[in-house]
Amino acid sequence: MTPILKEDYDKYLDNKKIKENIEFWKNRTPDICGKFFWIPYTPGVSLSKELSNLDSATLARFLFCCSYRSADGFLTKSSRKDGKPLAPKDLQALMGLSDSAARKCFKPLFENGLLILRDGSIYPNPEVISRGNIKQTKYDVNSKKIRGFYNGIQTLFEKCRDPRQHKAVGYIYKLIPWVNINYNILCSNPLEDELDKIVPLSTKEILTILGLATDKPKQFFDGIAQISPYIFLAPSHNANMLGVHILLYYGGSWDISYQVAKLIPYYSQNL
Repeated sequence: MTPILKEDYDKYLDNKKIKENIEFWKNRTPDICGKFFWIPYTPGVSLSKELSNLDSATLARFLFCCSYRSADGFLTKSSRKDGKPLAPKDLQALMGLSDSAARKCFKPLFENGLLILRDGSIYPNPEVISRGNIKQTKYDVNSKKIRGFYNGIQTLFEKCRDPRQHKAVGYIYKLIPWVNINYNILCSNPLEDELDKIVPLSTKEILTILGLATDKPKQFFDGIAQISPYIFLAPSHNANMLGVHILLYYGGSWDISYQVAKLIPYYSQNL
């Protein structure tokens, strides 16, 4: 991820490809991002208690499982209402986990009620992960929800051929409370509306949030390098900032979501 100099930012925005991408995303973002479920968090603090208690790899795997949630609430790969439910063995195969890794993953999820087994089907706890329309405003600072997109979450897992990469995927989800609600930039003021007033998180702050050694940033950057462009270096007037691709999750208004496109060099329309 090569930084873009501040003095080159205006020239960067004049780039024909960037302008084309912004136009492409206008009025299309909901259709491109597709189906989603809601992930609860408190801005600048943490994910919900149930999610924040999970280690990074288990969190990533849980949200991956949730991306197969049907309209009726159970996990299935079928788009049909009477589709075959996914069993733990099916989910294990989709995630490429060994038997021991699968046991380690599912044990806390079932014991703590994040996944519920009922009548032969697995259901994500609706009090933790929900679907449907909700109303929230920028003033709901203690209880926000962000959209997690089925296709983006599944595509990211397909990119991770090695299950050991799931920890790095979990880092992106652990950082949700610090992603700016409008621009998907990791920052200390996630409810800020104006791009130029966003205060980016420093590397040390990110490592502290994730519980990683602050004197060994290589562990974090080596991990996220494997899942680029889901996490990217975004240029702006005030700094080079880390951002998260909108195809993975987004909590802001659809009306301005296309603005994220101008932050990503040659913004991917697909991942």
